[in-house]
Amino acid sequence: MANLMELEIGGTVYSFRAGFAFIREVDPMKKQKQNGMEQNVGLNVLIGGLYDGNVDDLLTCLDAMNKTEKPRATKTALEGYIEECDDIDGLFDQVKDFLSNANCTRRKARQLAEMYDKMMQKQREELLGHGESSTGNA
Repeated sequence: MANLMELEIGGTVYSFRAGFAFIREVDPMKKQKQNGMEQNVGLNVLIGGLYDGNVDDLLTCLDAMNKTEKPRATKTALEGYIEECDDIDGLFDQVKDFLSNANCTRRKARQLAEMYDKMMQKQREELLGHGESSTGNA
């Protein structure tokens, strides 16, 4: 099913869903004041953490996406899975891809992916610019 991501943990297949319940769980986790109003930005922060490679954000994301599903993975099982994962980069990519394709998170995840790509490109350009200057002076 396209609306679910599945992982096999300890011989059990667990489903993960990035729907309204997931958003309602993670968005209020972080708040930001803007123009005197408080806004929930937890989803933004969580997705940003996935791009930064933050394993705690990966755990939070997987835990929240599994809360409405059966069977329910314990946080301890998820922690063990992440700690023992042979391809942690692949797991991050799988979760980011899933969020980029799930109906309820698609627009936000793709927006943040684009912003992250632009930021990384700018950093590369700045590093190359500084590197060229220092090599030209040597």
